[in-house]
Amino acid sequence: MTRTTPVRPKVSDPALQTAIDEAGPNIENYYTNLDGVSADIKSVEQYLTSSGIRIPAEVHLPGKGIELEGEIDVLENYSGRIWQDEEAIQWTADPKNIDRWRLLWTKRRKWGELELCERVAIAGPTFNGPVEPLEDKPLLETPVDVRLRAHKQLGELIRVVSKSVEIQPHETSWAESDDIPF
Repeated sequence: MTRTTPVRPKVSDPALQTAIDEAGPNIENYYTNLDGVSADIKSVEQYLTSSGIRIPAEVHLPGKGIELEGEIDVLENYSGRIWQDEEAIQWTADPKNIDRWRLLWTKRRKWGELELCERVAIAGPTFNGPVEPLEDKPLLETPVDVRLRAHKQLGELIRVVSKSVEIQPHETSWAESDDIPF
């Protein structure tokens, strides 16, 4: 596919023209932005690899709501299983090569229970059921939409990794001190 920069159109509807003008930079710089996202992911992965940190860390991506396995009846009641898909980015060992650590994307389905009476939850939602792995892959190998959403959480993942190796200064209790607090 040839990469071309789209030409921003001029339209007759002023509200539509405003929307095009506001959105234009993102649309016109799509490939440049995508290349930057991929470069950032590579750079962060190389940074963490060279750091020697081999402590797993995870940050969840904003998700969707709860899905019902069945249907709400005409009286707006429901009693049954529910599920919610959960996506996360991780700094962890590559499942295909445990000696190599990578930035991974994972998608899991959590199962639970919910009971509604006239659309009001009277029990649940609870997610005590099994967690079903759906997909795991290196972040760099994910579809564009996943990389774009994950990129927004990379800074938080770096902070979580940092916290995992942070050394807290030892606090001296008053009993170990020469200063008696009275």
